[in-house]
Formats: sequence, C-alpha cells, structure tokens
Amino acid sequence: MLTIRRSDIDILPKEIGQLTKLKRLSLRSCYKLRRISPGVFCKLSRLEELYVNETSVEWGEEGHSSQESNSSLAELNALSCLTALEIQIPNAKIIPKGFSFEKLQTYIIFIGESSHWDWDWDWAREYSSTLKLSLQTNIRFLNNGVRVLLKKAENLYMDEVKGVKILFHESEVENYYQQLKNLHIQNGEMVQYILEDSDGVQKIEFLQLESLTLQDLPNLISFCSRKEGSTSISPQEIALFKQK
Repeated sequence: MLTIRRSDIDILPKEIGQLTKLKRLSLRSCYKLRRISPGVFCKLSRLEELYVNETSVEWGEEGHSSQESNSSLAELNALSCLTALEIQIPNAKIIPKGFSFEKLQTYIIFIGESSHWDWDWDWAREYSSTLKLSLQTNIRFLNNGVRVLLKKAENLYMDEVKGVKILFHESEVENYYQQLKNLHIQNGEMVQYILEDSDGVQKIEFLQLESLTLQDLPNLISFCSRKEGSTSISPQEIALFKQK
C-alpha cells in the first residue's frame, strides 16, 4: 500500500512503476499533481485500488506519448485486478472506445469539468458507486464503457446536459439506472421531461431511489412525458415542477 496525500508533488515519479507488487495506490488531494508518466500503470499489474481524485492530472490521449505527455486511460485497462477506482476525467472524448469499467466494484468517477460541483467526499464513500457527468452534450453519446457505470451507479449526478428535451428513454431505464439511490440533475436548459412515457405498456420504476434533486431546469414541464393520445397532464403536476 502506498499513500501520497495532500502532497505538493506535480509529477508522479516513474520509479513508482517498480513497485510491481503494489495493491493500493492513493494520490488523493494532491492538488498540484498534473503529470503521470506514460507506462507507470502498465507495470502495476497487481493493483486493486487506485485513487487519483482531487488532482490536476490531464489524462493523455491513447497513442500520443512523449517525454512531456501524460499517462492515458488506456493503461488502466491493463490493470486486470482493479476493483476500486476514484478518478476525474476532464474530457469524455479521451476515454478509449474499448475502455471497460466492468470489473469495478466500488468507484467515484467524475467525467467532465467538475468546477460546478459542491461535493462531500465522505458522504459519497458511504455508497459503493458514484458517477458524476458534466458532459455539455447528449448522454446518448457516451461510449459502452461508461454505460457499464450507469448500470452499477447508486449515485448519479448530471450537469449541463444539452440537446435533449427528454432525458431518459424507456429502453435506457430498463437497461440502466436500476441501482440508483440518489439522482441529481441540474443545468439542463432544453430539458422538458425526465422520463419518456411508457404508454402504460410496462411500468417503469426506480425501485432503489431514495432522493431526487432537480435544479436549474427552467423549461421542465413534468417528470414524465405524455405520448399523443395519453391522458393530459393535470395543472397540479405542472405546478409541482414550476415552483421557484
């Protein structure tokens, strides 16, 4: 086990890669850490837990390496024993298409800029899986690796979702989100509905949900959309989501 916490280091020494029997590496709250040399993680094949949250690391793109470049997320795919991960990924586009989070049992993962979020890390660690998305795009553009996280997430925080009027569609809810205990959605200017109407064919439920927060969704009409021919929404339903 190696813990480097609240250190002023800005580069993780490449010699860390020589600790080939290391099972736990924590770099939590190393706010100035900006660079991890390529190849370091590939050598830590026995690593089971990796904590790289609250750092300034800007992950490199796969296939681009130089003396000044950063480790890429593709290296984490080589960590076949990894089951716990805390990490910030500023740009979703650098996540390799074949990247897999399948083996993770516990995680706190931020994807996108996290400067908008007030966050209680101790609270998040009371749950096994937390995913925060600040994509500034449509959630449907997520690759399959990230979609695996949606299946397992107990906490889901979504910020700056753009280009959609209906956030979740029926098929997505059936395949994902079934473990959700806390759902927080904010800053969606175009969002009118959270969930697509199932038209009464099949009841869709968030069976584990304990809390729901909807914040700064100025055009929200109702939680559930109504297909043509469905019973119209009552004024009471509209008022619930129009409260200031």
